[in-house]
Amino acid sequence: SSSSNPHDILHSVCIRVIVLGIHSVLRAEGILHCLRHHIFAELHSLYRQLQTTSLFERGLET
Repeated sequence: SSSSNPHDILHSVCIRVIVLGIHSVLRAEGILHCLRHHIFAELHSLYRQLQTTSLFERGLET
């Protein structure tokens, strides 16, 4: 039968691997995008905190 042809099997396996690879990369991209968003938000709030703390300390000095 042609369905058990090694070339066909290899071909379908390759396609499946490629599709899974692309899918996982896209998922990783999505996760990275999400993480980046969270990290930027965290850094921004941290930066704001540092700014307000330095302003507060400067206010205490005068």
